[in-house]
Amino acid sequence: MVKYIIPNNLNEVSFNPELPTFADIETEGLYVGTRLVQLYQPSSNDNQVVILDTDIIDLDEIKKFIKPLWTVWYNSSYDFGTLNMTTDRFDDVFYLAKTAYPFFQEYSLDKVIDKLKLGNLYEGLDKKKLQKAGFVKGAYLSAAQLRYSATDVYALSLIWELPKIQETRDNMAYKVDIISQGYAIQYQQNGLVVDEKHRDELLEVVRQEIAAIRPLLPEGFNVNSFKQVREYLGVEKSDYDALVNFANSDDPLAPKALTIIKLKKALKEESYLLSINHPVMVTRFNVAGAITGRFSAAGGDIPNGFNAQQIPRRFQPLFKADTETTSVVGLDYSTLELRIAAAIFGEPVMYEELKRGEDLHTNMAHLVTGKIVHPEKGLLGSNYDTILTGEASKEKYLTKNDRTLAKAINFGYVFGMSAKTYQNYSFVSYGVKCSLAEATRLRNLYFNKYQAIGRYHKKIWESYQKPEFFYVTALGRRVKPKMGTDAINGPVQGSGGETTKLAVHYLIKEYPDALKYIFNVVHDAIYLRVPKGDEAVWRQRLKDAMVKGWKEISKTSLFKYKDIPMPVDD
Repeated sequence: MVKYIIPNNLNEVSFNPELPTFADIETEGLYVGTRLVQLYQPSSNDNQVVILDTDIIDLDEIKKFIKPLWTVWYNSSYDFGTLNMTTDRFDDVFYLAKTAYPFFQEYSLDKVIDKLKLGNLYEGLDKKKLQKAGFVKGAYLSAAQLRYSATDVYALSLIWELPKIQETRDNMAYKVDIISQGYAIQYQQNGLVVDEKHRDELLEVVRQEIAAIRPLLPEGFNVNSFKQVREYLGVEKSDYDALVNFANSDDPLAPKALTIIKLKKALKEESYLLSINHPVMVTRFNVAGAITGRFSAAGGDIPNGFNAQQIPRRFQPLFKADTETTSVVGLDYSTLELRIAAAIFGEPVMYEELKRGEDLHTNMAHLVTGKIVHPEKGLLGSNYDTILTGEASKEKYLTKNDRTLAKAINFGYVFGMSAKTYQNYSFVSYGVKCSLAEATRLRNLYFNKYQAIGRYHKKIWESYQKPEFFYVTALGRRVKPKMGTDAINGPVQGSGGETTKLAVHYLIKEYPDALKYIFNVVHDAIYLRVPKGDEAVWRQRLKDAMVKGWKEISKTSLFKYKDIPMPVDD
């Protein structure tokens, strides 16, 4: 059984800052109410876990105490995100385990302990009951709660010593994650300023949409009741995918299914806008929270917290408005994932298009319609003729809508969609219905043009289920995929996330003040809120950092092409 002490003051304990100190916290709720800070350094403090109780010692004093230590956590984004700080040096066993043991699939601390066969460390403890009870400030803590909290950090020390964990500390993806998490804990505190007037206007628009849609369905009908939806449509399943399939069919009630989808979306948007109820919203970033290693975010129980990674495109302007003293500078990597796919998959035709500076979506629109770009006007306005229904207009010039719809082809088939899946994807994403025969025609056109992508996909489909298979990102993250499409797009998405992390690093390394201005990092985009008058300076600095991030990621061995240009756009 793990031994622990609860000191009355910080003078009773000490830790060597040159050795790792395994750390954890216990809270009242998600991201709020830190009750305990547990620290364990083998050979220090009589080899006992030190449990610092914030009912006894002020939390600010505890934070000052741990600041100079080399700490090791499990999912540090939560612990540091709650404490709103990092120690001067830290490591994260959660990030390490993901790459060291890519075949585990599940990475909760309990699961990792079990899979590594470290023994029944929690014997006699009802962990679920203890976790549910929480660690309320001012409340009595049982011996079981204290033992549970102490055992967690002891378990970290056992995992830390494993050879694979130590080897993975040299992994470049891991090193970049640690640097990135240190930055994120600082810039996430800047928050996202809300344009409250615009939010209220959007809320009114959404409510008008809801009012217009409701009469199209029976009075009192609850679109979020799976049972009511099944009975109304006469179907066996009413989950989202089933609804999309039905709405995309020739059934007489298919339009009603589409109406249900639209109302569900509008109600969700109303709820989202109502949740944006503070002048400044905050998030808690996990820079490698997604399985691919991309950013994830959460708000938890924070009063003004939300997920800044999943802001609907329609509502993104809410967080980009100028104030009296600041302006937003935001830049995106242009078609980042397609450029990475070309580099990783070794697709020569796409590579040459990109090298020549051509637009992949316009080229695809030309391929599937036979139409050309107007020599003087370029892409014509938005006349909404479609390329997916077989009803191409008699005009010979491409429209902006042609190009938009071509995006569905490029982004759908590059990552291994079947023709059937593409049917639903184009319908949901672009509101365009196409037959299975037409989807198959488009798929054949795509892979006839990009044959190397087809060969890459075939190789993955033949290999991904083998026990020893895992994919690798540009910086070396290792992941065992669950599905073939994950195996295809994982290296692309993961490498894209790494590109953006490098860009943030280069920006902050060159201009430390950027930490005061960054407020969101989303996959292929970085946003800063800067002082008025400094927009041009920071736009150029950000652009330079993003270009450098791309150049560095392109040097990695995963990229077969290392000189694909990368535009950076507003």
